[in-house]
Amino acid sequence: MIYDVDFYRDHPAVENIRLEEIGGRTRFTNTIVYEALEFRDGHVASGMEWGMNETFGRLDELLADIARDPQPANTKDLVLDRVFDAPRDLVFRAWTDPKMVARWWGPHHFDAPLVEFDVRAGGAIRIDMRAPDGTVLPMGGFFREVTPPSKLVFTARAMEDADGNAQPETLNTVTFTAYGNKTGVHLHVQGTHAAPGAQQALAGMAEGWTQTLDKLAGFVKAA
Repeated sequence: MIYDVDFYRDHPAVENIRLEEIGGRTRFTNTIVYEALEFRDGHVASGMEWGMNETFGRLDELLADIARDPQPANTKDLVLDRVFDAPRDLVFRAWTDPKMVARWWGPHHFDAPLVEFDVRAGGAIRIDMRAPDGTVLPMGGFFREVTPPSKLVFTARAMEDADGNAQPETLNTVTFTAYGNKTGVHLHVQGTHAAPGAQQALAGMAEGWTQTLDKLAGFVKAA
């Protein structure tokens, strides 16, 4: 696969991606050809090599997860990427400080009257999200990984039925990348369990997270 990329305005480069099958595995070779050495050196100095290694590392982890545990038909994955106009330390705190989380959690017109976090691997999560009609939607979960200020991994289970059975259950991985005074957030939500009655909630997951990240953007920009 060969295509043009415009890393520097008016100075496009050519990127060549080659995939080779080797004994049931795949060799991935990525070659970028620049117009001049100064453009290559400038791109490397900006952190390009680190960023690409991080990206390919996540791809490797995703493919390994898929190979180990193919996704059941009744679950759903979601991937969202956003850049926030705030430094990484602030954006990370906005995800881990309960008082800050309460200011932005939930879609438009929802709020979070109760947020309780034990921010450590194995620590519990409790969020009560309140709908516009006053209905309270409790959510629980646990942190699996807390690596300030670059990564969070946590589980979430919501909408328990009368017998205490969780409906949608997700594994959420959030990575934070600094771009100067801005922060890139990569959110990967993996559906791990969904009873038949929870399909409607999972179907609205993308829009719900999109609106929630909109609220987060406004909060960190004003903080």
